[in-house]
This record gives sequence, structure tokens and C-alpha cells, in this order.
Amino acid sequence: MSRRTRTRVAKGIYRDEYGLAGVVKVGIAQREKRYPFETDLDDIRQWQQETKGHLLLEHPTRSTHTRTTDPFNRSVSRYLALIEGRPGYASDRAHLAAWVDVFGDRPRGRLTSEDVLRSVN
Repeated sequence: MSRRTRTRVAKGIYRDEYGLAGVVKVGIAQREKRYPFETDLDDIRQWQQETKGHLLLEHPTRSTHTRTTDPFNRSVSRYLALIEGRPGYASDRAHLAAWVDVFGDRPRGRLTSEDVLRSVN
């Protein structure tokens, strides 16, 4: 069985061997609707706009950016809880404790490679 390939025609519009597909995503909610090949792209865009409005009404607290940036020390403690009991846990905990001393409660998503290089040197 061959893998189905999909090519992007426009933003949120894809073509595959069965026809066209319109896709709308708001936060983590996503809807897809299939169309025949001869469908006008403006019709698909109209459906996308209507569906996006409905999704925004259904999920008013969800935004397009649902990720939050946890502080580095909270991310480390959550990670250590996941790997507890595995071989090498004690050394991992010791290594990460040194990084927590350096970065503390800075947002993990805002740490750059320059920050790491600066702390190592």
C-alpha cells in the first residue's frame, strides 16, 4: 500500500489523489472538509472563514498560541519526575541542578544557545 501524498495548493488547502481538502485550525481544534478537484478555491476559502468563526465561538478561551513558557526550574523538576528510577537518574539530577543554579526561573523558551555558551565559559 502506497503512502498518500498531499501537496499544498494554498494556505490550508491541499490536493491529493482524491480531490481537494480545506483545513482550518484554531488552537488545538481542527476541522477538514473534502471537495472535488473542480471546486473553486474561493469556495473553500469561504468555508474556511465560516468554520474559523464557528471554532472561535466554540472555543473562546483558546487562542492560536496555546503554548506557555514554563520557568526552567519547573521544566527540570517535571522532567526529573518522569525519569525517576531509571539508571543514571542521580547523575542527571546533579547535572541539571547546576543548570538550575544558572538559569533558575527564566522562561525555558527564551533561553538561547548564546546563554548556554556564556554560562559554560
